[in-house]
Amino acid sequence: VDSYFYLYHPSYPLIHEKTFRSRCAVFSEVRSAPQWKFLYYMVLAMGAFCSYAGSPDEDQGLDLQIWNTVRKELSTIGILESGTLEQIQTLALMGQFLQKRDRPNTGYNMMGVAIRMALGLGLHRDFTEKTPLTANTLSREMRRRIWW
Repeated sequence: VDSYFYLYHPSYPLIHEKTFRSRCAVFSEVRSAPQWKFLYYMVLAMGAFCSYAGSPDEDQGLDLQIWNTVRKELSTIGILESGTLEQIQTLALMGQFLQKRDRPNTGYNMMGVAIRMALGLGLHRDFTEKTPLTANTLSREMRRRIWW
């Protein structure tokens, strides 16, 4: 998690660090919500990828082991049934991870699903202060970050 926020997050601030770390402090919460668990695993995978010092061609890196765990538990139908900000973050991280691990077709597909889900949630619209849905400044900022 530290590697993700230190090495990857400054360039791609998809996740609010303080909120993420506070949720990680209660690990039972991570395990109980599938969309949150997948986001947690993708942060671990991306952090492992960014901090890995071995050969880029090596297929036994920790990042791929974590990715294989996610892939085994992943049910595409379950992800597509509803949309949340965590699911969009997860799909975007999956897309970026797969592109970096030389699987561009699958990565592009994941990014496409993330974009369509973001459109479905209306992230492309900038809400005003009067909108009760996004009255929180942090919520509005995260919606903008995830969209862009």
